[in-house]
Amino acid sequence: MNATASTTLALALAALLGAGACGFKTAPRPPEHTAPVIPGALEAALTVDGVRLSWQRAENSADGQALYDLAAFRVERSSGNSAFETVATVEVTDAERVRQSSEFSFTDTEAGLGRKRYRVSAVSADGQQGPPIGPVAVTLGGPAAASD
Repeated sequence: MNATASTTLALALAALLGAGACGFKTAPRPPEHTAPVIPGALEAALTVDGVRLSWQRAENSADGQALYDLAAFRVERSSGNSAFETVATVEVTDAERVRQSSEFSFTDTEAGLGRKRYRVSAVSADGQQGPPIGPVAVTLGGPAAASD
């Protein structure tokens, strides 16, 4: 066998072996099924620094499968009955650690006076945003926190 024939045979064999290993590891999932879901409830507390929000880590996607690409949480606030606006993004920086944080928090130091509503959504590494938890309402300069 000459060099050209053995090179061709080697390339054909490599392509054949590679074809068996390509493809999806699992069945494709619609994007809405891969959205990260935060378990539990959003909690709010008035502190001397502002409104402290706390929530649990998103560990599963909407279809119940384990979540491996949690990237951030989006915190949104509404004043009175106005639309929600993003006030913070809390980055998830412990994805590579063995012991990951089970709870996250954010303190809104710029809430101002009056009734505020908050909600939080988890965001995956590819930008897929899950459903929000909340809203939870607080009144600054008035009665303590109450949940909607």
